[in-house]
Amino acid sequence: SRSYIHQEHWIKNYRGRRQRHQQLYASFPSLLLRLCSFLQSGYALSQALQHLSKSTEGKFFCHLLSKKQSVPTEGSSRLPLLLKFAEASISMSQKNGIALSPLLKKISRLSRENLHIQEKIRVLTFPLRAQSTIAILLPWFVLSIFALIDKDLVLNALSQLSGIVGFSTAFIMEIAALGWMRKILS
Repeated sequence: SRSYIHQEHWIKNYRGRRQRHQQLYASFPSLLLRLCSFLQSGYALSQALQHLSKSTEGKFFCHLLSKKQSVPTEGSSRLPLLLKFAEASISMSQKNGIALSPLLKKISRLSRENLHIQEKIRVLTFPLRAQSTIAILLPWFVLSIFALIDKDLVLNALSQLSGIVGFSTAFIMEIAALGWMRKILS
C-alpha cells in the first residue's frame, strides 16, 4: 500500500515535470525574446530574470537557469540543448562582455525554427502513425469478431498446439512491428 502511494506520487510528479518541460519548450522562443527586450530596455540581467519569472514558464526557466540542474531528455525534446545554449550565452556575456541580446535573439529564432520543423514532422507522420495503429490492432479486432461469431472456433484453435503456436507467433510479430514502427517514427 505504501509503495503504491509512493509510485503514484512518482508518476504524478513525473507527468507534472514532463508537462512543465513541454510548456517551457513551447514558450522558450518567446521567453528569450522577452528577456532580450528587458535587457535592451536597460535592465540588468538579474532584474530582467526577476521580471521574466513573474509568469509560470518564466519562473520555471529562471529556476532551471539558476540551479544549473540538468533537464532530462524526454523523447525528442531539444530543451536541454537550448538551455545549454542560453546558459553558455549568459556566461559568455558575463565573462567577456559580449552583448547578450543578439545571442538570445538567435537562440530564439533557432528554437522557433526547431518547433516549426517538429510540428511539420508530426503532421507529415500522422498518416503513417494512424496506419501502423490500425495494422497492429486489426488482427486482434478480427479475432474478437470471430470470437463473438463462434466462440468454439477460437477456443478450438487455442486448444491445439498449432493454434497456440500461431497466436503466439502473431503476438510476437505484433510486438516486433510495434517496436519497428516506433523506431521508424522517432
